[in-house]
Amino acid sequence: MAKDDYFKLVYAILTELYECKKSGTKVPPDAIHPVRFGIPVSYWLDWTIVNKVDRRREKNQKSSSN
Repeated sequence: MAKDDYFKLVYAILTELYECKKSGTKVPPDAIHPVRFGIPVSYWLDWTIVNKVDRRREKNQKSSSN
């Protein structure tokens, strides 16, 4: 996935969420599924795991500084 694709994906997902909110409908799960955007599952999982690790690290740093 190209570096520039990140912003395109974020825009597409946020647009979908916003349109659903405006119309008062629920977001269909496949609307933000990686397959819709042609993202390999391995890439999606890598990104998800890295994100969770980063959040946990931030949480641990905050709790240890208190």
